[in-house]
Order: sequence, then C-alpha cells, then structure tokens
Amino acid sequence: MVLLGAVSTSTAILSVAVLFVIDRARSGVAAAVQTLHGSDLGWATATSVPEALVALLAASVLGAAIAAPLATRLARGIARRWSSVNARRLAQATLAGLLALLAAIAGPAGVVVAGVAALVGLVPVRAGVQRVHLMSALLVPILASGLSNG
Repeated sequence: MVLLGAVSTSTAILSVAVLFVIDRARSGVAAAVQTLHGSDLGWATATSVPEALVALLAASVLGAAIAAPLATRLARGIARRWSSVNARRLAQATLAGLLALLAAIAGPAGVVVAGVAALVGLVPVRAGVQRVHLMSALLVPILASGLSNG
C-alpha cells in the first residue's frame, strides 16, 4: 500500500513537472494545477525554476512524508480485520457504490458506456490473453488526437 502511494505520488510530481516544462497537461493532476495556476506555466523563456513548481514539489514531499506512516498504520488495522470480511459482499457493495456514483455524475449514458467497457474488459479473460493488450484502446485515440491537434 505504501509502495502504491509512493508510485502515485511520484507520478503526480512528474506530471506536474512535465506541465511546467512543456506547458501542456498530460494528466488529471497537471490539468488541475494548470486550471488553478493559469496558463503559461512553462519556463522555456524563464531563466530559473518557477516558484509555483518549487512550492508544489515541497507540498508533495511534505504530503508524502505525512501520508506514508499514516497509510502504514491504517493498513495494519485493516489487515487485522480483513480475514473476517465477506469478500463477495464487499465486492457487491463496492460495485453498487461505483454504479451509483457513475449514474449520479454521468447519467444513464455513463452507465451504458461503463457496461460496454466492462464487457470489453472481459474479452481478454475469455480469450486467455493478458489485459495489457487493451492498452491500444487508450493509446490509439490519444495518439490520433495528438496528431490532429499537432
């Protein structure tokens, strides 16, 4: 759990750094920072590192230093109780919660799209191949939009 948090933190930090370098958001975190800070974040014309980037990196390091021990403590508490949890009931409750949030945020169309995505996600399982082959479902449209915007 701590490792997952560390990877997520480093990914967020790197995506914000990329935002400042190329002045283009490549993740949700970077898009949020760009929206909060405004445009022209890059330092292509500047001679030093922007103060906002230094502040964001300092906040990220502080947040990670606080979150890692807290996540470890919480994980230990959850691990002690995990063996008594009914996994099927937990999965059903999680799925119901996700569907409720999806319906509230995206409406019926979002639920339909999620259903189709779930069916597509089951194809590799039935075919006996790894799910990594579905990455083209994300990469091809992203590359195509990059070429058309370029």
